[in-house]
Amino acid sequence: MRIITAISDDHEKKLIEKVLENDKRIEKVTSYSSGSEAFGAIKKNMPDAVILDLFLPGMDGISVLEEIRKLKVIDMKKIVVASVKNETILEKAFELGADYVMIKPYDVNALKRRVLDMTEAGNTVDEGIESRINDSYIEKRVSSILNSTGIFPNLKGYKYLKSAILYGYKDENALDGITKVLYPKIARENNTTGDRVERAIRHAIESAWKKYGGNDFYGKMGFAGCGEKRRPTNSEYIFTVLEYLKNSIILN
Repeated sequence: MRIITAISDDHEKKLIEKVLENDKRIEKVTSYSSGSEAFGAIKKNMPDAVILDLFLPGMDGISVLEEIRKLKVIDMKKIVVASVKNETILEKAFELGADYVMIKPYDVNALKRRVLDMTEAGNTVDEGIESRINDSYIEKRVSSILNSTGIFPNLKGYKYLKSAILYGYKDENALDGITKVLYPKIARENNTTGDRVERAIRHAIESAWKKYGGNDFYGKMGFAGCGEKRRPTNSEYIFTVLEYLKNSIILN
């Protein structure tokens, strides 16, 4: 496994490098202090994972994510570390393809475990024309869309919504009975009830709508601003995200 880090603080950078290099599963760690240098190396070497500080000299972390996105690489994991929990910045990072965010201060060993878990879970990439739309890619796209609408993993309804959308993508018939079929199915997988699944999804949508209902991404998906219209129902949100997902995959 090859990893590139882009960390502005020298002490932090060396600490990450030391912990990663001590693991036999990691073949090579290359570290940079500036975003522009890091992206040059990323473009040239296509590592398995990138650990990226959002605040970098030369080219900041958001700009690096934008450039990585243009490379259209599926299996490169992008872990962001940030010193400030700014929801707008984190939302942008997820929208641009960040797979995970760690807020400073963090445990470097926990960071290593997260990198290994993510890369080992997604090492296999299908070859040929279908490679860009394999399960790993679809799951990442769903996560990105949810994050872009303000629904983050800390909300209980996040994983339920993600499951519902993935089921709908794989089988359109799965959405024929959302209340009677889909919610109970998700509930069984999570050892809960269909009513709790429904409530958790509704709460997640309500919370996101209040904070982000007027942002550009909602507009792209066809929702009016939160001041102009009631929040989407669970079904409306699921169907709209699914339609947006399908269209974005075709366009990309």
